[in-house]
Amino acid sequence: MRFLPLLLANLRRKKIRTTLTIGSFAVALFLFGLLAAIHFGFRQGIDVAGADRLVVIGRTSLIQPLRLTYGDRIRRIPGVKHVAHSTWFGGVYQDPKNFFPQFAIVPEDWLTMYPEFVVDEDEWREFVADRQGVIAGRKLAARFGWKVGDRIPLRGTIFGGSWDFNLRGIYRGLRPQDDETQFWLRHDYLNEKGPQWWRGLVGWYVIRVARPDDPVVFQEPHEYMWVGGITFYARRPVLILKDPKFDGVAARRREPPDRFVDREGLLRLWTSGRRVVVVADGGGDLPAVLHQARPATVLGQSGGRVVLRPRAPDASEDAPAVRSDEPHRSRARQEIRPAEAKVLRKGQQQ
Repeated sequence: MRFLPLLLANLRRKKIRTTLTIGSFAVALFLFGLLAAIHFGFRQGIDVAGADRLVVIGRTSLIQPLRLTYGDRIRRIPGVKHVAHSTWFGGVYQDPKNFFPQFAIVPEDWLTMYPEFVVDEDEWREFVADRQGVIAGRKLAARFGWKVGDRIPLRGTIFGGSWDFNLRGIYRGLRPQDDETQFWLRHDYLNEKGPQWWRGLVGWYVIRVARPDDPVVFQEPHEYMWVGGITFYARRPVLILKDPKFDGVAARRREPPDRFVDREGLLRLWTSGRRVVVVADGGGDLPAVLHQARPATVLGQSGGRVVLRPRAPDASEDAPAVRSDEPHRSRARQEIRPAEAKVLRKGQQQ
């Protein structure tokens, strides 16, 4: 305690230095808390996600809308079992502080995509019959004291004006981790009353794949999570192609030995009949080598990386395929650019 006066005197001696020191600690703690919250959010998404669900968003950002016509194109992709779309509404209820997620959906597709959400059959029929009808989560309804039949006014932000909805049902989740704070309105009502520029657009697509256990092989270790704009966030078996130049990266990441596969092992996996997905360097020789072993279909391309899958024997003729007699990079760019989308494996139920 005898040094406390000396310590306080030094702190007051150069107030700018003291302020900057305290500020640096505050910023560091703030950034740590922010990153920890983001990490927790992603990890929580894994717990609530279905292992067979993917979300397709605009390749620029989540707020970039997609065309409604993309739904039919996605349905034709081999391995896609079901497709639904959703749009963020972003209305305000009474006060901007009363935030809750609001999604415009197609009723007949939504519960098929999310069977863990349960709605009373009578209430669901009322929702389907009323274009202004909405469904609210159990926790959301309890938060504001809503009951079935209530009139709920929202003030539009993205889609301006006043919007009045009829609460036709309350859903609940079958699992403890299911989100019961969502607010579902009908996409056809949004399309009808919304602005002219929104016609024929949706926010994102959710797809259900037929075989979620297909392995993903990355040519480079650091591509495990983010691959040039094409993101795989999934509970899939993940393998990395062995390459001496990446040994240091692999060691720093502490990858388990069974995560690595050599080229011979990759070729065996590629020709085994499993629908393996390979993320490769578009300018390298790996795409051509794989195509020679078994014809390849291009699933996506961005940042010099190309996503390949073995072509199914009964694949349609219009499916984009790798051709070994032309540069692979230009072929991938030509086939994928119209889609203007990337695939994100995400656990948040939206």
